[in-house]
Amino acid sequence: MSFAPPVTPQTQVVEQIKALTDQKDLLDSRLRQSEEKLRLIEASLSENENLKARVRELLDQSLGFFQEEWSRKSEYFPDIRAQSLLKIVDLVNPPKKVTSTPASAGPGEVKKP
Repeated sequence: MSFAPPVTPQTQVVEQIKALTDQKDLLDSRLRQSEEKLRLIEASLSENENLKARVRELLDQSLGFFQEEWSRKSEYFPDIRAQSLLKIVDLVNPPKKVTSTPASAGPGEVKKP
């Protein structure tokens, strides 16, 4: 048989205060860690936005250089320019498949079954 010393209300209160203080310290530590992670995320997002803006700027410059080079070279090779433009048009707007209408239906009419 083990005999534990009697627990007084004052001892219980002191133990509860210590336990709550330990929990508070743990939560404070987690809060500081979370705030630091949040700052890192915000810094990364800001850097990401700056990089996106820089990429857009470089793409615009690249497009400008391409257009200048394209117009310069296409003056020397007009047949290549025409073929390339047709290919681009086909890529952007692929030719539509021709669907046949029923034989007895006229233009704009739909044959009912």
